[in-house]
Amino acid sequence: MENAKRYILGVIMLLALIQGCYEDEGNYDYSPLPSIQINGMNTIYHPRRLLDSLIIPITVETEYASSDLKYTWFIFNSGKVDYISAVEVDTIGREKDLSYLVSEEPGNYILTVKVENTANQYAVYASASVQVESEFSRGFYILKETPDGNSDLDFSSDSLEMARDIFVSMKGEALKGKPLLLAQLMNTPYVDPNSQERTMGHVLGITTEESVCLLRTSDLVTVHDEESMFYGVEEEHPRRLARGFFRTMYFSENSVYSVRANTNGSGIMGVPDTIRGASKWAVYDRQKMGFMYWDELNGRFLFVNSNGVVSVYENNASSYQPNDIKDKMLYMGMLYNTANTSFKNVAYAVFESSGGERKLYKLKHGGTTNPVQEVQVFAGNTNFARATTYAVCASNTPMIYYVTDGVLYAYSLMNNIEVPVSVPGLQAGETVYYVANKYWLPYGGDYTKDYLVIGTTGGNNDYTLRLFNMVGGVPQGNSLPEYQFSGNGKVVDLQYIASTFTENMIVRGATGGNYGLCY
Repeated sequence: MENAKRYILGVIMLLALIQGCYEDEGNYDYSPLPSIQINGMNTIYHPRRLLDSLIIPITVETEYASSDLKYTWFIFNSGKVDYISAVEVDTIGREKDLSYLVSEEPGNYILTVKVENTANQYAVYASASVQVESEFSRGFYILKETPDGNSDLDFSSDSLEMARDIFVSMKGEALKGKPLLLAQLMNTPYVDPNSQERTMGHVLGITTEESVCLLRTSDLVTVHDEESMFYGVEEEHPRRLARGFFRTMYFSENSVYSVRANTNGSGIMGVPDTIRGASKWAVYDRQKMGFMYWDELNGRFLFVNSNGVVSVYENNASSYQPNDIKDKMLYMGMLYNTANTSFKNVAYAVFESSGGERKLYKLKHGGTTNPVQEVQVFAGNTNFARATTYAVCASNTPMIYYVTDGVLYAYSLMNNIEVPVSVPGLQAGETVYYVANKYWLPYGGDYTKDYLVIGTTGGNNDYTLRLFNMVGGVPQGNSLPEYQFSGNGKVVDLQYIASTFTENMIVRGATGGNYGLCY
């Protein structure tokens, strides 16, 4: 063993001597490579499949000769990246400037350009997000009642390209039943009708008095209806769909169902909560991340949280209680972005008594305590009590709109004053019958829309919708509408759909930001 130690020590010393005698004549005077900088790409693009081309001219700043530069453009589906299996990448261009007719299926993609110096293989990359849309992926959907009492859809793109009577033209007949509501069901799970794979995507949810229909917004294919959306047979009449915090909710006449959203799945609703009763009147509390809603079966207010669990409000010593209400609810809406915090995340509900009075409830969720804060009573002969439709100014100014005898009014919730609202561009023979504040406020998105929507008719089964920017909750002076649509039928609801959506749109709304879906 001692000899082995001496041998090893000798080898180490010999190596040290050899290293000391060796003269390193290498040239380590390195010079940095010239850089390549790519300019001219946007952060995000929104082409429509087979309708739009990606036209992207770029500039390249470098000391390399232009003849030595090689360009490669490629695209891949970011939704298929799982960091385990290989991702299919398509090369779509080999010129400096890209000109490419988009043929990819609707979805989210990453576009990358590679600029390489062929002399030394040094390369740099620049990327952008591409959200491939169809002609129906981004725009306004208009839910309307047909002359025979059924439902259909019209659609307008941002550039005012209209598609009318979508159910009749694409599916052969109108959707059965009088229309109730439209819902933005973002990242909702369903089974793809073509591949039969569980997936998720942006869906337009439609409820009528007799039907439920979920349309994939990329191609308007039906991914669920009242026969496929439940385990077993569901015989309760539908009322509304709504997207909450990581859940898609379904309110029937008697129950509340929910299913996990933002994940691949079947989209089939689970077992309803044991506390029965619901309606189409529900408001989303951004702060509490749940829905306060009206139970028309039992005459009471209820709350369903982000896990789909329903809770009951308790009575107290107040003059008005949340339970055993005998009046008929006509409307319910929620205020969000107001400078006065006493109105933020506050709901308002309109009731009609048997004697013709109208009652305006002010409600604020706070656990199981009585949410009713105040009730105003309007005599039966007032404009408010005779109104045919109501809507709160949800995102702008604390007020409630209503239409009486074809005239639009606004009632200030701060000082209790009623004023008529003039409609710029209103023509002789037009009467107002629809009003809503529609707001679409994405977090990190490329659009913000917040309009007072006014619907009119000339009395010939026709409609005109005008979407106005607001100052103090009303159109400014004689300003023209930002958008204007016309068609046939009676408008019941309006929603905007775009592919831009992340869960932060709801999360940031819960932490005080003015973000969120439109209800």
